[in-house]
Amino acid sequence: MNGRRQNFRVCGGIAVALFAIAAGLQAGVNDGLVAHYAFENAANLGADSSGNNRNLQSGGSSTDGVKDRGLALDGFSHLETEQGAAFATASSFSWSVWFLFDEFDVDAGALLSKSPEGWLAGSKAVFKNEDSRIAFDLGFVGDVVYEGNLQDGRWHNAIVVGSIPDVWIPENEPLASFEFYVDGNFVDSIETALENVAEPNGSIFRIGSGSPGSDEEDVDQFPNPHRFVGTLDEVRIYDRPLAFPAEIVEVIADAFGGQLPSPEIHRHPQSTQAVQGRSLALSANVSGFALEYQWMKDGQPVPDATSPVLFIEEVTAETAGEYKLRVSNPSTSVDSNSATVTVLENWDPSVGLAGYWNFEIEDDLGKDASGNGADLEDLGALSAEGSKGQGIETDADAYLRDTEENLPLDTLGDFTWTAMIRSQNQGNIMSKSDETWAEGNKTLFVRNGQLGFDTGWIGDADGGPQLVDDAWHHVALVNQAVDGETRQTLYVDGNPVASG
Repeated sequence: MNGRRQNFRVCGGIAVALFAIAAGLQAGVNDGLVAHYAFENAANLGADSSGNNRNLQSGGSSTDGVKDRGLALDGFSHLETEQGAAFATASSFSWSVWFLFDEFDVDAGALLSKSPEGWLAGSKAVFKNEDSRIAFDLGFVGDVVYEGNLQDGRWHNAIVVGSIPDVWIPENEPLASFEFYVDGNFVDSIETALENVAEPNGSIFRIGSGSPGSDEEDVDQFPNPHRFVGTLDEVRIYDRPLAFPAEIVEVIADAFGGQLPSPEIHRHPQSTQAVQGRSLALSANVSGFALEYQWMKDGQPVPDATSPVLFIEEVTAETAGEYKLRVSNPSTSVDSNSATVTVLENWDPSVGLAGYWNFEIEDDLGKDASGNGADLEDLGALSAEGSKGQGIETDADAYLRDTEENLPLDTLGDFTWTAMIRSQNQGNIMSKSDETWAEGNKTLFVRNGQLGFDTGWIGDADGGPQLVDDAWHHVALVNQAVDGETRQTLYVDGNPVASG
């Protein structure tokens, strides 16, 4: 989840505790522990605290970790061992690592890896890619990528569980599976034939680095660059698959003294008006570990509503009520604030109006005329003749902004943006984003003379007539829930021109 602050701009199931989490790891989850790197010894950061003496050659520096001290890596240092056999990945294994991404680093780099010099079949790595996503890759077979934004200034955990049969039975052709978990939640898995799991000769286990490349032309380097920039902590290596959810949650909880922290709700669902026959979406922005979700309506669970977003495909009179999201982990649960849904039979322009800026007050161009108090700060916009009364003139350095976040605009659910524009150049019309372009950011813009809409790291859509013609045009973006997903439709002068 992206918990970072976003500004609006007008521009140029209830969890069930399956076990008791005690302070410190239980003896069972220490079974099969090959190595544990807690980075508590600043003079020997590669020291193995498991008692198995799988010490690594030191690199990096000591810093604050998720649990006491951690390992800071600057892209020029890492830890590794020549004792590759002790970190076998051709048989069942599990890797767990805590990581804190550098806020400004956008390069790729491996957190954990087992590979030779060069990326070959059977190589394995947990890595950060160029889009600041966390992933697990199995050489030439494929990868599993967590699509959430993790470059958010918070500690996160990644766990790989490799379940690899010990016996080859040709008639059954058994498969190896690799499950990937982020913050205690299952992401996805890879299944492949055992022949794709064997380690390449010369494979080395590394922390903070992947394959360093090879001089051989037919050998790939991966990732590129291969060294991680950021902070790592509490690396645990097992020679068996950890069980989900009990053991995986217990490993994560150990970083917090045995008790998972309470989930945090950064944005609560908003009260809204809905129209019969149309769709509705409520959402919340939540962070935490091993999370489960359950939407409640009038104090009762909503069937099958177990994600951070509640989609209602067709609103009826019975949709009206008080809604809240219950977020749970095996330690505790928290409820969001209640959101009141009022159902109307028919629509009029005031229904669901969050903000309306007609720019009629020359000395207060950001005044919200809807009555909702969503006033914007004027950063250099000029009053000008509009399509109806007065308008504003903006450029690359002049725009209006919601600095106090008093615009209750939830862009995870249904919403509509409209404007009259007369464009003389390319540029943004309006956007909801933080200070950098990140997951979930959204912007409506003119590009190559056409209307376009972009959602951060997902994609964009554009189309329609030329808008750079010094004539007034009405543009609109409609975002709505359709079959459990969201669909965006762009309109110019009342005509649909693109969707995505």
